Amino acid sequence: MPPIIAFDLETTGLNPKNDAIIEIAMIKFDETGILERYTTLINPGFSLPAESVNITGITDVDLKDAPFFSDIRPKILEFLTEGTPLLGHNVDFDISFFREYGIDVGARPLLDTFRIAEILFFDAKSLNLGSLLESFGKSFDGAHRALADSEATIILFEHCIEEMKNATAEKSMILSYLASAFSTDSAIGYVLQYAGFPRKAVSLNQIQKLIIDRRRAVPELQFFHDENLDISWKEILKKGGKRNMKTVQKGSNSNADQDLEGSVQSTYGEGEVADINLKNEFFNSFLEERVEQGKMLDLTTHAFREKELLLIEAPTGVGKTFAYGIPAIITSIQTGKPVYISTNTKTLQDQIFEKDIPAMRSLCDAQEIGDFSVTKVKGRSNYLSIFLFFEYIDENLREEIEYIVVAKLLFWLTKTEYGELDELSWYGQEYSIIDKLRSNDRRVLIPENPYRKEEFLYRVRQDAKTANIIIINHALLLSETTDDAPSKILPDIKFLVIDEVHNLEAVATDALKSATTLSDIEGALTGIDLIIKRQKSKPVADPFIFPELKEISESIVLNFGMTFDVLYRYLAFRVPQSQDNKYSQTLLEPNFFKQEGVGGISRILDALADRIHELITHLYGAPEALYVQMDRPISSIEGALKILQTIFREQEKDFIKIITLKNGEISVSITPLHVGKVLDNRLYNSLDACVATSATLSVHGDFSYIEKSLSMQSFSKHVLASDFDYASQALLFIPSDIGEIKNTIDRERIHDFIGDILSIVRGRTLGLFTSFMSIKEVFLQINPRLKKEGVTLMTQGLSGGRQRMIEYFRQHSDSSALFGTDSFWEGIDIPGKNLETLIIYKFPFAVPTDPVFIARSRLYRDSFSEYSLPAMIIKLRQGLGRLIRTKTDKGIIILLDSRINSAWGEKVKAGFPEGIKIRSGTKEIFLEMLKKKKM
Repeated sequence: MPPIIAFDLETTGLNPKNDAIIEIAMIKFDETGILERYTTLINPGFSLPAESVNITGITDVDLKDAPFFSDIRPKILEFLTEGTPLLGHNVDFDISFFREYGIDVGARPLLDTFRIAEILFFDAKSLNLGSLLESFGKSFDGAHRALADSEATIILFEHCIEEMKNATAEKSMILSYLASAFSTDSAIGYVLQYAGFPRKAVSLNQIQKLIIDRRRAVPELQFFHDENLDISWKEILKKGGKRNMKTVQKGSNSNADQDLEGSVQSTYGEGEVADINLKNEFFNSFLEERVEQGKMLDLTTHAFREKELLLIEAPTGVGKTFAYGIPAIITSIQTGKPVYISTNTKTLQDQIFEKDIPAMRSLCDAQEIGDFSVTKVKGRSNYLSIFLFFEYIDENLREEIEYIVVAKLLFWLTKTEYGELDELSWYGQEYSIIDKLRSNDRRVLIPENPYRKEEFLYRVRQDAKTANIIIINHALLLSETTDDAPSKILPDIKFLVIDEVHNLEAVATDALKSATTLSDIEGALTGIDLIIKRQKSKPVADPFIFPELKEISESIVLNFGMTFDVLYRYLAFRVPQSQDNKYSQTLLEPNFFKQEGVGGISRILDALADRIHELITHLYGAPEALYVQMDRPISSIEGALKILQTIFREQEKDFIKIITLKNGEISVSITPLHVGKVLDNRLYNSLDACVATSATLSVHGDFSYIEKSLSMQSFSKHVLASDFDYASQALLFIPSDIGEIKNTIDRERIHDFIGDILSIVRGRTLGLFTSFMSIKEVFLQINPRLKKEGVTLMTQGLSGGRQRMIEYFRQHSDSSALFGTDSFWEGIDIPGKNLETLIIYKFPFAVPTDPVFIARSRLYRDSFSEYSLPAMIIKLRQGLGRLIRTKTDKGIIILLDSRINSAWGEKVKAGFPEGIKIRSGTKEIFLEMLKKKKM
């Protein structure tokens, strides 16, 4: 094979039109090794922005005597031997800068290790160059310097080639198919040829058979029912816990036992486990008494047995997953009905399914009831459709990005059990391709689908009919309880656990929201037009159907356009002209209906309804295949009409009506004003029993906020005590001399104070913020000094995705800090010495200009005290709960919001963990104490 040139550029930013190249490295190599190198810094002709210096470490001083790009241009062109393949990691980025600088790379393969790795290592948590090398056990120093990145890219490329050559039989079969599918002119085709895979060795039919055979081999679930089962949770935990502890004492390392180690907590005192002699110190925590967990087990068992609605505040450390999980298993086996467990996020859903359930099963095995069945179910669009995937391969593969997505999915299909598309990461244009392959197409489950029984969605629906425990998420729960019956995935819900119930209002607001844009409507009508064009050559029952459909379609576009014109005029009136109109959002107020032209829109919408009905009527004369294809676009148009009719109906006061302008396009949305009423009518009233729980539900024992927002007046309420000794485990410090964050000068002092803290503790720190702008300001001010001190500051929005940041922090916590916004206030579990300092930058109040917040605030007599403040305190308590996760954890919380000293500050303090020591003083005293660790 000919040589390859690996190269990398360092730039001042991401936009080739406005930013500049400041460093270049090129390395020519072949299978024998390095042939030639070239690297140099480049003077951009202007001072470097702070972000660039922070990322690369290159400074103005470094570039003072560096050549300008025009000086080195001849050398670059000389190095770029004509036709030699170029290799980079995310190569398109570097090529875009070359083109802006007038470097034409010509017709040559552009090899991208990002794309190659994306296919081969489809389940990698990160495709970052350093993360990939680290996952292969290879060290990588000097990230964001051109030469080091180029060398690392060569190492990754060679590793990928070896991975291909040593692939399993299944993967080799797929690679051989891809070698014939990809053109040799394409980058991936070139790499496959380089790795030695012949063209036309494997057909698509062979690949299809491979995938289908794997799907057919998946066993079906069996429901476990024993109405005579007479057992209590105490027997399960006592006997099961002892059995599993003895097993591990003998050296067992099974996943189930590891999960047990981390998850199960015995509720028995020392006398009941004195006969167990454990040498493994890890199990000291397993043996600790958990009185509050026992209380929750009793409460949950009683609620299921007596068919009650129960609301429990269970602080961190209680072990609530087991406290509702074990009674749920027993209840399902005894009653013959499934118990649903609903979680806030799909991530938590997966955690319960993959970690907690196996641990519970280990306990139940001792009582010979470990054969209960469990499944997890997500919304339709989460699953890949086998039928749509094969159809896409047959009809649509033209661009290289399409082949890359198909290649990635083929590798994944040899491994995935559940076909959930969020098991994979997607990038850029890939999202639009993946959206075409999701299982929310009506054709996925119709009898005409040849792969119907192999579809992931079909299997999920079948498993849900035979599972004892069904783990879902709040969004699916809400769609199942509010959607029309034909669209349901799940059997009737009678026994329900709602975990993280404090998030239910926000999830419901989003899940019950309906939104549309004029582009959505036009896109649906364009879809109809394309379907008609494809069908014109085929025989139809009514030959005049096509011109009729076209005329109706054009009429619909015109009338919808008039409707959106009225909305745009209203938004222009509401949003000041001086405001940046790239994004703005407003609540539709009563004065909207006094605006000129609004009155006539209702009549236009009624006429539209008639025209849409005409469209559907005309389709009755069309072939079945045409009608099925039309289903989705017509449903989209009907949904848009319903939204607009609600918007323009003045008497419709049960909805929050919102108009949004984004990048010049108007969208409208509606969501229920009283989410609790919807939940009460459509969910609670249909249940036999419900256990709703969270670590934060009350404000100093008062459930008024959650009770009103979620209409939970009929639920009995309980607050469990914390098992943690906050007096000895944590300290909360409030600096008295840092001023107010809203003041620019004070804010800079506060940022320096954060830097001082990190300089002392060096890592193991989580910072919680309320905006990306605040994080960016802090990062730009303190990161240069921290970088010199060897402290890595991981910041949301600047350092990659959330999960990648958390994983990096876990592995390098002794020298790194993690700063995040909204999603970091909960759902992060980093116990032990990995996290010892928590910084709260600002109280997490809702954004006061948010239309949903404005509308719901009006439901309260005193909106601040009854709505805004309690919501903030509950979220603050979630944030505070990130620090102390076990009985042995210790740490410090620093609260930087001076509003703690306001009139309502005492209510906030009442929400702090009971017993926690609160100290206040100057920042100098605090820093000195921190240095001496006297706190």
